Amino acid sequence: MKSMRCILVGMMVFLSISGKGQSIEKTYRGQWASSFWTFEFHLNNRYSRTSSGHYGHTVVEGDYRIHNDTLELLNGFEHSSGTVNRYYVMDGNRIIDLEILYDYYAEDGFPISWKNKRIKIKQANGKAPKYRYKPEALNGL
Repeated sequence: MKSMRCILVGMMVFLSISGKGQSIEKTYRGQWASSFWTFEFHLNNRYSRTSSGHYGHTVVEGDYRIHNDTLELLNGFEHSSGTVNRYYVMDGNRIIDLEILYDYYAEDGFPISWKNKRIKIKQANGKAPKYRYKPEALNGL
């Protein structure tokens, strides 16, 4: 009976831990031309991205999840005219948009974004070159 109780308690602890994904409480900022963008990520796996400047004042909100070093926006980005995209790589104190390659720095970091260069990988087996970051690899998650 005692072992059964231990098993049940262990299962309850495991289920409570496994149900929670990774989350962050962090703000990232970027700039392009006369537009300023701010991403705010919260521990409840919600995010918002606001813009101001020549692009206008817009707010995009939705849910996110983290898988290893990749931040995936689950919704909200679909109607942003390509300024907010689905996948971002987390690289130290910045996130990099894997579609348009702009980076956003955490508040305590450098607050200006610069466009990153894609890194092409050598052609293999007659196939077209692949880029270093492959967001399509996460589609099955």
